[in-house]
Amino acid sequence: MFSKKIILLLVLTASVGVFWNCNASKKGGGFNLFSIQDDIALGKQVSQQVGSDPMQFPILPEKGNEEAYKHIRELTTQLLRTGKVAHANEFDWAVKIIKDDKIKKLLK
Repeated sequence: MFSKKIILLLVLTASVGVFWNCNASKKGGGFNLFSIQDDIALGKQVSQQVGSDPMQFPILPEKGNEEAYKHIRELTTQLLRTGKVAHANEFDWAVKIIKDDKIKKLLK
């Protein structure tokens, strides 16, 4: 089983990789180790792992946190509409907020 740090690292690496590679592919350059199908499969795998382990990844419920979810989804939409994400329409962009006070402390 993956630890939180490994999952977080995978998600961050995949996110950076997707945005970097999408930008590079638009310009016709860059280096991409993974196909779009590989990226989609990784995203589904990470989403399933996070969703199936609520003890390790407690997802903040949308009910009662509507403003937070509205804000994060608006940011996601704005990023996807910039035209800088080459494969924006090929991915299922599902955004969830993980409630973890340890992560919150790291971001301060």
